[in-house]
Amino acid sequence: MSMMWLDFLKIKGSFTSSKSLSKTMKAQSLTLEQAYVFEFLSALDLEGLHPVARKKINDLITRSIKQLSIEDYHKNPYYQTVKPTPVELKDWSLTYNTLQPFQGCVYNDVIIDPLTYEETTPIGFIDQPFRYLAMHQKDTTWMSVTPFEIHTMEPILKTLKGRVVALGLGLGYFAFMAALNPNVTHVTIIEKDKTAIDLFLNHIFPFFPYPKKITMVHQDALIYLATPNPLVDHLFVDIYHTAEDGLPFYLSIKKIEPLWKKTVFTYWLEQSILGLLRRYMCIYLSLTAKTSLKAYPPFAITLLKNIDHVHQHTVINTVNDLNQWLSNASMLAMIQQFP
Repeated sequence: MSMMWLDFLKIKGSFTSSKSLSKTMKAQSLTLEQAYVFEFLSALDLEGLHPVARKKINDLITRSIKQLSIEDYHKNPYYQTVKPTPVELKDWSLTYNTLQPFQGCVYNDVIIDPLTYEETTPIGFIDQPFRYLAMHQKDTTWMSVTPFEIHTMEPILKTLKGRVVALGLGLGYFAFMAALNPNVTHVTIIEKDKTAIDLFLNHIFPFFPYPKKITMVHQDALIYLATPNPLVDHLFVDIYHTAEDGLPFYLSIKKIEPLWKKTVFTYWLEQSILGLLRRYMCIYLSLTAKTSLKAYPPFAITLLKNIDHVHQHTVINTVNDLNQWLSNASMLAMIQQFP
C-alpha cells in the first residue's frame, strides 16, 4: 500500500491548491488538514474499489497525513547555517529546489504495525514554499535538506556519543548535526567519490562551525568495514538513497556488524529496509515447487535462495508462528545464517 502512495505523489504531488482547499473547508466545515485528506482521497479515485477496501484506504490515509510546520525546518541548524552558492563539478551539482505549498511529500520513514506488520507511509504538506539545498549526481539526488531527510535522521542523531563514523557523505548533514551534539567527541566521514568530497570540502564544509571535530576519509565503505576499529563508538550507514538499493548493502553489512564488537550500528531508513525484506519473506511463502524464479532480478533470486537455505525446514502452523517468523528479531537472526 505504501508504494501506491509514493507512486501517486510522484505523478500527482500537486493535486490541490490553496483556493481549492479553502473551498472544501468552507463547503464541508473541515480543518485544513481534514480538507487535505478529503482532496487526497478524491484524487486517488477509489470509487471502483470494494467498500471494505475503500474504507481501509480511507483510514490509512487519514492516519498518514499531517500538516507540517515550515518554521520547524527554518529553525534547523544546518538549514540556517549552510548556504552555499549553486555550483557544478563534473557530474555532480549543488542546487536549490523548492517544495511547493500543499505539494504532498513523504516526511518520515515507514511506520510498521508491530502486530500486523501493516505499513503506513507518513505524508505531509506545508502551506508555504520551502526552498532547500540538494546534491545531485546526474539524475540521482543523493541528499536534500527536506522534511524527509531531517525527520529520518533525527532519532539516530539523538543517540550518538563518543567517536562516530558516517558511511556516506551527501551534503554532510549527518556529520554537521552530529558535531553539534556535545556527547560526540569526533565524526569521521567515509566517502568513495572524490568529486563529491571536493564539492563538499570547497563549497559546504567552510560553513561548518566545528571543522576540527570532523575528519574526511576518501575510501569505499565496505573496504573500511573490513578492518574493525575498537575506538569507534557509533557507526551510521547511509550509502544508498532508497530502501530498494539499500537492502543489498544492509544484508552485507549486517554480516560484518558482529565483528565490530564495541560499535553500535544504525542504518538510515532501516524500517523501510526491513519492511522490504519482510515482503521478500512473504514472496518466499508463496513459492511452490512449480514456481520459476526466472522472472525475478538476480538479487531477488539470490535472496530467496538464501531465505530457503535458512528456512527450508521451518514449520509454520499458527498465526503466532507466522508473526514470529516475520518479526524483526527473526529476520535479523536469519541474516546471520545466510551463506
